[in-house]
Amino acid sequence: MKKIIIVAAVVAMVLFIWIHSMIPTSSSAGESQWFTDNVIGPIFEKLFHTTITDSVVRKIAHVTEFTILGILLCVLFKGKAYLSVLAGFAVAFLDESIQILSKRGPMISDVWIDCSGVLIGSLIVAAIYALARVRKKTKDKQKNRTE
Repeated sequence: MKKIIIVAAVVAMVLFIWIHSMIPTSSSAGESQWFTDNVIGPIFEKLFHTTITDSVVRKIAHVTEFTILGILLCVLFKGKAYLSVLAGFAVAFLDESIQILSKRGPMISDVWIDCSGVLIGSLIVAAIYALARVRKKTKDKQKNRTE
């Protein structure tokens, strides 16, 4: 049951990413401008006393979406970061390819930004899995000593 939920979450995240790549440029720009003006901009101004551009918000959104995807993929692959990074690269590559079809400007730099998000998410999960294995081994050793 857990695996079905994780697969469904991965599929939902990929669809979310790809559907946003199919949105026309004007609609996408309006969406990110609203987010910049009403969410990220005010937070950024209060924390850092400066403004943030729509372009930077878009890149942050790419990293965030793909970090979430990296987390989900790495959980699906049970902490094997290399598999989640490979799958994430495929999603990022296809994402930019979709933008060709939707007449938006695909950029190789976006693939690298997306991949960095997948890597961040994958490394977080891989580290948690590694710590859990170390903890289990330590508990097993302690248990064997007491027996």
